[in-house]
Amino acid sequence: MKNLEKLSKNELLAELREFRKMQQSIVENATKSEKRFHQMFEKHTAIMLLIEPETGKIINANLSAQKFYGYSEKTFKQMIIQDINSLPKKKVLELRKQAQKKNQNYFVFPHRMASGEIRTVEEHSSPILIKKRQLLFSIINDITEQEQAKNKLRDINAKHSAMIKNIGEVIGIVGIDGTTKYQSPNIEKWFGWKPEDLIGTNLWDKMHPEDIERVQIKFNKLLKIKERQTVEYRFKCKDGFYKWIELTAINRINDPAINGVLLNYRDISECKQAKNLFKVSESRFRELVNTINSGVAIYKVINDGKSGSDYIIEDFNKFALSHDDKLKENVIGKSLKDIRPNIDDFGIIDVFRKVWKSGEAEFYPAKIYIDDNFSNFYENRVFKLPSGEIVAVYDDVTEKKKAEEKLKESEERFNLAMTATKDGLYDWNLITNKIYYSPGWKNMLGYKDDELTNDISVWGKLIEAKDAKKSWEMQQELINKQCDRFELEFKMKHKEGHFIEILSRAEAVFDKNGKAIRIVGTHVDISERKQTEIKLKDSRNYLSAIFNNTIDSQILSKSEEGGENFKIVAVNNTYIKKLNQLGFKITEDDLIGKSLKEVTLNILFFGQEVFDYTLNFYKKAIDTQKQIVYNENFIINEKQYHSETLYIPIFNSEDGVNYVLFNSHDITERKLAEGELEKYRKNLENLVKERTEKLETKNKELERFNNLFVDREYRIKELRDQIKKLKK
Repeated sequence: MKNLEKLSKNELLAELREFRKMQQSIVENATKSEKRFHQMFEKHTAIMLLIEPETGKIINANLSAQKFYGYSEKTFKQMIIQDINSLPKKKVLELRKQAQKKNQNYFVFPHRMASGEIRTVEEHSSPILIKKRQLLFSIINDITEQEQAKNKLRDINAKHSAMIKNIGEVIGIVGIDGTTKYQSPNIEKWFGWKPEDLIGTNLWDKMHPEDIERVQIKFNKLLKIKERQTVEYRFKCKDGFYKWIELTAINRINDPAINGVLLNYRDISECKQAKNLFKVSESRFRELVNTINSGVAIYKVINDGKSGSDYIIEDFNKFALSHDDKLKENVIGKSLKDIRPNIDDFGIIDVFRKVWKSGEAEFYPAKIYIDDNFSNFYENRVFKLPSGEIVAVYDDVTEKKKAEEKLKESEERFNLAMTATKDGLYDWNLITNKIYYSPGWKNMLGYKDDELTNDISVWGKLIEAKDAKKSWEMQQELINKQCDRFELEFKMKHKEGHFIEILSRAEAVFDKNGKAIRIVGTHVDISERKQTEIKLKDSRNYLSAIFNNTIDSQILSKSEEGGENFKIVAVNNTYIKKLNQLGFKITEDDLIGKSLKEVTLNILFFGQEVFDYTLNFYKKAIDTQKQIVYNENFIINEKQYHSETLYIPIFNSEDGVNYVLFNSHDITERKLAEGELEKYRKNLENLVKERTEKLETKNKELERFNNLFVDREYRIKELRDQIKKLKK
């Protein structure tokens, strides 16, 4: 700047004229800048407000603000910002001061429209000088939909978390090295661990040592070929015990959201126990049947059961095969008439049919059967299995009958006893009231022959009172010919103090006048057999309880016709309930004993295509001797259903009969939840992308405006500084 003290008067006047021109130029430029701001303010599509910082009075609102809030320009100028902002007045004033001091320029507020609606907005505020008056310049952006989308996402995440916490399947994610990266919360419900107990640990740490190598092979295969792998292994619970789980692993390493192997596993311990118990109980039953010294034949009944041709042999025990000198493969599948051509004349078919119809056991007394190969006396006990088959337990009593005809009265005591058993024998003379107990009868109770006297009172002392009464009543019926045979189970006290189970059989001997003169009978110790029966019954009851109370639908089918068809032998309550929920009025009796084909085509009316599709899985399970896992989608009554279905083969090496356990786990709700979650995720991604693009555009505009305002303020400040210097 020139030294004014050294200038002449003319030079000073010239300088003054130059200063006035500069001052006029500054004022004109400032005026033009404000005009440009107001033009931008009024016509810009962004929502803009000018606010007095101290009072909150709205100085101006552009057209976009008037359209957004629903107020006219005149109404706006009569309002304060607290009329729009729903926050408390003190809070709004505090935030305005922050904006005025430039401590904060971004806010999220609830703003009230003229209609009363509350919208969520984000506000960018900064101080601005207009006509020497400091105001707050606010740019408003409506983010209501964005906030709603965030809230919706939170709700979805909350629902997803609740669903994950309560579903029966546990979900986890592991890295390619086996390190656990995620564990669903419901693992604590099933196995005791909390998610944080497992995250960061190795998958193999909680696996039974005997299963690790087998599972690692599956895991490595999954990493290479990326096909879904399913494996069963023992998982260690927090209490230290192991549970059997079924694990399904899916390779999702290339999915950014997962970046690992997705695991779904569920507790199948009860299913394992059921399968093992089923095998054990079946094995015990077969073992029991094969060890008794009587022929046992199991028949499937076809047609009306009126002929021997209607009884198809399903099993012969060892004693029966030995008696007939046949191999099992030469008997199974044939009819009773094929091996006993004259069976229709024997009279037992009527008994078979009666048992088949009523379910009540029947005894068919000894009668001679004659054909080209046999001339034997047989007595039969016939009963019906729960599965519908008829069982005949028969004894060849030919020798006994011949002995009865030939033996003299002096030999009757021993020979008549042998009609029942070779164990304990007693012979009671009803005329003299004397009784004989064989050494075996006494030994059964722990006594030597000379330790018990042959006295009728001995029996009364060793038997329980209620059994003594019942036995006495049955003996009177036998004596009075009200029954042909005495057979009763009761308990007798052993020498050592415990009780043993006794099966007593007896027959009466009559004189020529029909008067009962003797009762000859046997005692058999059946304690071990009773215990076996109790265990077998308990085992079957336990299996039945598990079978009928599982949440999965289950059907047990027996392979027939060389594996070309299957007959349903059991269905659980869940399966029946599911069918009825789908509109089928089906009971267990409608399905048991029916073939898979008959049920599929004639009862459920699913069609040939569905039957062929289903039969393929049954046959595959038998042929591969491995369980088949398949996710099925199907439509019933115009409604989509999803299930995870297992076809589990069960083999019985003793009789060669194969079974398939169909287990269907309903995953419809899970699939629907996954679909809804995916749909919401895509919608949210699109919405966030759209809003992000809009925000980026608006931020660029705001940055441009801010740069413009900052530049203008800087130029004005320079002009003011120059004027001050000129004045000096």
